[in-house]
Amino acid sequence: MKMKISESTQLVLRNFANINQSLLLKPGNRISTMSVMRNILASADVEEVFPVEFGIYDLPRFLGNLSIYPELEFNDKYVLMSNGSKTYKFMASDPSIIVHPTTTFAMDDSEHNAPDAKEAPEYDIDVTLTGPALSTIAKVASINSLPDYALMTEDGVINFVALDKKSDTSDLAKEPVGKSDADFKMFFRAENLKLVEGDYNVRVSRHKISTFRHQTKALQYWVTLEQDSEYNG
Repeated sequence: MKMKISESTQLVLRNFANINQSLLLKPGNRISTMSVMRNILASADVEEVFPVEFGIYDLPRFLGNLSIYPELEFNDKYVLMSNGSKTYKFMASDPSIIVHPTTTFAMDDSEHNAPDAKEAPEYDIDVTLTGPALSTIAKVASINSLPDYALMTEDGVINFVALDKKSDTSDLAKEPVGKSDADFKMFFRAENLKLVEGDYNVRVSRHKISTFRHQTKALQYWVTLEQDSEYNG
C-alpha cells in the first residue's frame, strides 16, 4: 500500500537526523531515535502508520529522495519511492548497524507507549521554556561560542543560562524562567539540545536526566545532564 509522509512528520525526521543520521522505523506510528553517544533519546507519535520494521542508515539521503519521490511503498528489504511513473528503490539497512533505542521512556499522555516502556525518574525541577527563550539563548550561545546551557538558581529565581562552565571569566546570558527554594546548577551541553522549534515543558531530575516535552506536538526528548550538575533541595 502506498503512503505519503506529511510535512509535520518530515519536520520531526529532519530534526531526528540531527540527533542520529540513522533511524530504525518500527511498525506503528511511534518514531524514536537515540544519539550515537546514547545521551539523547527522542520519541514522537505521528499520523502515519509504518507497516514494517525498516532500517535507514542515511536519513538525510532518504529525506532528500523523499523530496523527489513523495509516494512510498514499504517492503521488508526496500521501500519503493515514486512520483507518478518515476521510481527509486531505496534499500533497507541491517538494524544491527544502527544505534537505536531497544526500550524507551513512556511519553506523557500517549496511548502508544510500548508495554516495556520505562518510567522516567521523579523530577525535581519543572519549568516552561518558550520558543523565543530557547531561540534567544541559542543565538547568543552561537554568537559568543558558549558551549553550555544551564538551569540554575539565584536568589530564588530559576534562570536559563548560556555560558562556558569551564571558564571562571565566561560571558553569561540568562533568562528567568521560574522560581525555586532549592539551590541547583544543572548543566547541558548546548550541542545536545537539538529541538524542534516551540514551547516546552522541561523537567529535570537530581539524578541528571531531563525531559523536554513539546507543548503542541506529540514529541518528547530525554537528555542526560553533565556530571558536574549539582542539586541541593
